[in-house]
Amino acid sequence: MTRHNPTYPARDHLPITLSMGPKSLMRVKHLVMIVTVRKAQILNKVLDSPISDELPATVLKLHPNFTVICDKDAASLLNMDDYKRL
Repeated sequence: MTRHNPTYPARDHLPITLSMGPKSLMRVKHLVMIVTVRKAQILNKVLDSPISDELPATVLKLHPNFTVICDKDAASLLNMDDYKRL
């Protein structure tokens, strides 16, 4: 059986779509976000905005083991100096 969230278009190659809320995401041991160029703008907002209810994904920054994987195009709106380790 294929389950479909009516908010998103059907994707035949992905038979099941799962959604997790922030509370569930914060319980995982390692949180990995993979970002494509289509999401460059929201990645910039999530990482550069303060944590707030207006942009719920900002809470992910509180996760103790949060990794963002993206290519240069997806990171094109970020100021990379802000993310260098000292």
